[in-house]
Amino acid sequence: MRHSLLFVLAFVFVHVAQQAQPLSQPFVFSMPEGVELDTTLLAVPLEPAGSRGRVRLDADGHFVFADGGRLRMVGTGLQWSGCFPDSVVAERTARRLRALGVNTVKFNAFDYPYFRGVSILADGNSTERLDDEQMRKLDYLVYQLKRNGIYSVFTFHSVWMPRPGDGVRQPDSVGWGTRMGLVFDPVVQTIHRRILRLFLEHVNEFTNVAYKDEAAIPFIIAAEDASVMAYWMYTQNVIRPNGGDASVGMQHLRLIDSLFLASLRSKGLTTDAALDRAWSSTVADTSNVLRNAGFNDPFNAAWILGVNTNAGAQAIVQYSDADRKEGESSLRVRIASLDANKQSYGIQLAQILQKMKRLHRYRVAFWAKTTPQRGSRAIAVSVQNSTYPYDTYGLAEVVNLTDQWQRFDYTFTCSASDSTSGAVSFLLGSDSGDVYIDDAVLREIPFGGLFPGESIVNGTVARTSVFDETISPARARDNAEFYIGTLKSLFDGVRRLVRDTLRSDVLLCPSARFTTFPELHAAKDYDVFSSTDWRSNATSMLSEYYGGSVYVPAQNAVKGKAMVITHSGIQYPRPYHAQVATIFPAYAGLHDWDGVFFSVFASRPAAGSERVDSNAAWEIMDKPDVLVMLPSTAAMMRRGDVRPSPKVVEITVPDEAFTYPRLHAQMPYSLGIYSDGRMPLFRRIRMNAEPAEIGSFLPHREISALASNDVDLRMLNAENDQIFWDASAGILRVQTDRYIGLSGKLRGELFTLPGAGLLVEQLDTVENVTMSIVGEGAEPIREGRTALLTIATRVLNEGATFSADNLSLVTWGTGRPMMEGTAFRITITRPDVDSVFAQPLGPDGRPAGGRFAATRSPSGRFTLTVSTAQWKTPWFRLQFGTTATSVGEDLPEGDIVISPNPAGETMRIDVRSDAAVDMVDALGRIVWSGVQAGGTGTTVDVHAFPAGTYAVRARTGSAVRTIPVVVAR
Repeated sequence: MRHSLLFVLAFVFVHVAQQAQPLSQPFVFSMPEGVELDTTLLAVPLEPAGSRGRVRLDADGHFVFADGGRLRMVGTGLQWSGCFPDSVVAERTARRLRALGVNTVKFNAFDYPYFRGVSILADGNSTERLDDEQMRKLDYLVYQLKRNGIYSVFTFHSVWMPRPGDGVRQPDSVGWGTRMGLVFDPVVQTIHRRILRLFLEHVNEFTNVAYKDEAAIPFIIAAEDASVMAYWMYTQNVIRPNGGDASVGMQHLRLIDSLFLASLRSKGLTTDAALDRAWSSTVADTSNVLRNAGFNDPFNAAWILGVNTNAGAQAIVQYSDADRKEGESSLRVRIASLDANKQSYGIQLAQILQKMKRLHRYRVAFWAKTTPQRGSRAIAVSVQNSTYPYDTYGLAEVVNLTDQWQRFDYTFTCSASDSTSGAVSFLLGSDSGDVYIDDAVLREIPFGGLFPGESIVNGTVARTSVFDETISPARARDNAEFYIGTLKSLFDGVRRLVRDTLRSDVLLCPSARFTTFPELHAAKDYDVFSSTDWRSNATSMLSEYYGGSVYVPAQNAVKGKAMVITHSGIQYPRPYHAQVATIFPAYAGLHDWDGVFFSVFASRPAAGSERVDSNAAWEIMDKPDVLVMLPSTAAMMRRGDVRPSPKVVEITVPDEAFTYPRLHAQMPYSLGIYSDGRMPLFRRIRMNAEPAEIGSFLPHREISALASNDVDLRMLNAENDQIFWDASAGILRVQTDRYIGLSGKLRGELFTLPGAGLLVEQLDTVENVTMSIVGEGAEPIREGRTALLTIATRVLNEGATFSADNLSLVTWGTGRPMMEGTAFRITITRPDVDSVFAQPLGPDGRPAGGRFAATRSPSGRFTLTVSTAQWKTPWFRLQFGTTATSVGEDLPEGDIVISPNPAGETMRIDVRSDAAVDMVDALGRIVWSGVQAGGTGTTVDVHAFPAGTYAVRARTGSAVRTIPVVVAR
């Protein structure tokens, strides 16, 4: 039997693999740990982190140095044992990240107390001190990162769990990471602050600076996940999943219940009578608000039949005195035909309501049936806005009718956005068959207070679900104020520790993620807000018609505060994996966010890998498709190539989001009505720091492209005229003077980039390609002498196979990573040059093989055909040259200065005029090249060059100067 089962499984796997899409023209490309990347791939200067003093916020909430210069973070993460490498790996990791353009690393998951190799905490029965050896490893890594221009950010309370001696109730039943224990348990909060203090007061033995004073630590994150609203939405009682098994012990549940009861008593609600009175309501008028509710007056025009005759629907209203439930007659809607799409609203019977009161309770009831000939059919009943945006007012039900009269009865809490334009509607257009309706009722009813069996005296008052629409607004308010108030108390305690006790001015971020504005407001005295994006969808965001998840970080961008995406990841092996390096980086520029952290670099001590790890779906250290994109993306971000939109949509959240979160918790921007998720594709969003009685209403209507319901999906283009999203084709194009980015389904498309003088065309059918061209100097691409071309495609280990859905792997393979080959034709208009070359670069970013020339047409255009499979690389340096008009002309003495000379680790090259600079070894091989703007300097990393004599050459026009230099050990 066992052998038969294995045979069946083997057949299934082989069959699925055979249907998967294989890599086209694959070639080996990996970036193992021992490879030293050329730092000149990154077209920005290097300076040690912290050399310009402590990072602070300017008036607009951006990271700035003391001299006013911006710090735009290009980050990634290290977690688990990846935070504690030995000295060799620490040095390699710092150099690798520096060469990729990373200037900030976020440390995570370094506080797990039950495995010494992944923790800063010393072994023991309780959490009392730091582990000296582990801290020495971390210190050295932070020191190396600092030397290489990389800042460090630390996330606390990430995976911490209590030890037996910590005094935490039920220490084995706190849930993963003790997430909600931190919010509610004073003992956990005390330990949390103890760990913070131990760490921040620790003096790095390699820098001799305490972490609380370290300028290379721009901010810290108080907790990885303190989103109490997220837990409240997913669970009724915050710590136990709705309908699922208990994940947290009963003692923790009782603690939170007791704190909730204490919060009620602090408001004077100490008796059952007082609490029931506070939470219940009365109704002055319970009469039926519907006119002609019994359908007894055929001349009354209160009921209106709407029929979409333009789409083919046909229906009429008749009053039937022969077939009625009550009174003199019923209403019959006779349906001859439905509209072409069978839309429910194609035939609807409605009555405009004179007044609907928001957050009041109502009952809708009616009798209904269909004909014996039809037997059964479905209709829908709703109470909604009769004008744009036609939002529901709390009732939307599908009703199944038979040929017998049935009574239908519903209650709901009204969410009216306009009290005078509501309507009760019977939507009849989705199914055939006549419909009879009689004795319709809509009346206001009171809210109840305590549920049966509840008593504050006996301690049996339940915390309710955030989505419980049966409770009164008063009860919802007391629940919400308890959760948000408790969260605020946590953050206030951490801030007092850092600011008042430790006297540290390190910037503070409360949590890596929040889901609602009230949580942001609970930490309003903090400096930095964060958002995260973990994408594992089957399809790319670029193919989504409503803007994907770009709105998520936009709703966490508070006016006057820094905003950072602290995790932007796409799960490997999604075929669009490399898009992580294009989408959010581009929109970070549009929105003027302060940084993007690309997933996790490594969870183990390693700077690179020979193959893709099957246990590392979210790590990028071993994913060359993402790594090769980082230098160009980093240059674009750190230089600020994508400019912010000229206009800003400022959003104000209503007070009601704090007191009645049911209508706001799942809405973008915590508003009470849905706003178009594509708004941040066009324009910057900023959340006003304080709520108001009346919040923003349909703010997307400020944007002309979204002002109507007819949105052109081909032109979801940002107002900065640099980001162009075609959702119908699944393509993103980013075009600035110094950076070009194309991502998505590029096959069969011809991209005209007139600002850069380029035409770009993919020559094959490979899907999900991401490419970029970035100028390596201060000039625009159309004027520069060199540019870096990167073409990223899918990556698999040799021997790996996709499943049929191309989302997961049947086998991971044991060989080296293979990139999918593709080819592009690039046509370049550059009348100022007489030659264009492409130099393939190897996995180290240095020249690999001979360069090849573009063909020149009689009109002066240059055409390059670039095949990644032919040259076995995704990297090419484009070189634009002119023929010298004279020979032997030298740059004046002093126009180029090199120091130190001899050099050991690094060498600085300063030029007075704009120049193309390279460095050649004794055999005439170019080992480094770049373009420098006049009056600037470049630091060249020479530590990996063999000791010996080299020549540095600088060219400006036809003038050349060569200076001998020595690399010494």
